[in-house]
Amino acid sequence: MAIAEYDDEKILINDLLLDEKNKFFNGIINEEAAHNIYFPKKMPPKSIDTIFITDNYNIYTLFNCFFKLKNNNLTIYFDTLIVGAKIKDFYNIQCSEISLSFNHTKFNMVDVEESLGKEIHFRRNDKEYKILFNFKPREYILIIHSYKKMLVKNLIRRLLEFYTFISFSVGQYYLINNIKLIIEDKEILYYPKLNGKYNVKKKDVFTNQVLFKLKEIKIANLYHNWLLMRKKTHAIFDLYLAALAEFQFDDVSLSFMINILEVYSKVMHSKELKQLNIYNKNSNRKTTELNVILEHFYFQGTYSNLILSKKERKKYKTNIRLVNHRNYFDHLDEKKDRYYGHDCTTIFAKLNLIFRVQIFSDLGLNLEINKIKNNIDKINRV
Repeated sequence: MAIAEYDDEKILINDLLLDEKNKFFNGIINEEAAHNIYFPKKMPPKSIDTIFITDNYNIYTLFNCFFKLKNNNLTIYFDTLIVGAKIKDFYNIQCSEISLSFNHTKFNMVDVEESLGKEIHFRRNDKEYKILFNFKPREYILIIHSYKKMLVKNLIRRLLEFYTFISFSVGQYYLINNIKLIIEDKEILYYPKLNGKYNVKKKDVFTNQVLFKLKEIKIANLYHNWLLMRKKTHAIFDLYLAALAEFQFDDVSLSFMINILEVYSKVMHSKELKQLNIYNKNSNRKTTELNVILEHFYFQGTYSNLILSKKERKKYKTNIRLVNHRNYFDHLDEKKDRYYGHDCTTIFAKLNLIFRVQIFSDLGLNLEINKIKNNIDKINRV
């Protein structure tokens, strides 16, 4: 038995069923058992900002709801769920600890464990960041503890950035099912409506190899440098995560990746780009062309030459086709030679690995050459 409350109304519900994954409640309204609890005689489909549901086991807060009643069957759809508290202005309350967990048993388990180990912790300003490993269930927990209470919305933003850092480091993105918060010494489960860049299954681009051991470096310094880099590259990473989405067509993902490489070099290496200006006879002005950027920044390094060798670049006609491919999706009127089918998958995977290597190099990391070679072998076997 449960009670649903919204505005000034209350409804008694039997046989309550909660589906967190698909985000709906289902139950049966028993009018005879309602007693003194208000029961609406008619209930057309309607939208409600907030609904509270209380049963014998827990308290639920549902945000952005749509519900309907048919033959005493009540269904409530929602986009955000809180379990464990009745909270209306959730994002503006104070909180001191937040965490999320991901189960990686299907994703390169040994590789991830070798990189992260069983426990990592470091302090940054007035916050402590932790990575803990549980054996049962086999999962990693990312925790941020703030010594000063913060607004929930700000702490969530910091947790998602920490998650992005870990995911990018290990080369694998895990769906976030829920987030735990400690509010007034009480554990609250938060099932958010996350931006698609966080909660969409990513492609298996065969580059999910961990390229360095996170547990063996000064992670506080690395995370500091990461945040400095991210201040300049938020839009770039949004596009990057969109490119990795499983539902994205491979040729579209590849066009995204080409743009990402170009813009990243312009944002993070603008001084070096000034040395690459070449004369464009058609426009009678100096400009930095895409193929020059790709060749200079992404195809000349020791690691990148392993990933996409000169022989392969000649085979795939990278200097011409990458530019053509980008232009086609930017302008949708180019009919020049570009990438199709399996080549899109291969080139995208290699450029993705090159992008990760470039960022790790900019962050000052020493990468494991054997790990990179393993990644290359995976791509070449596809």
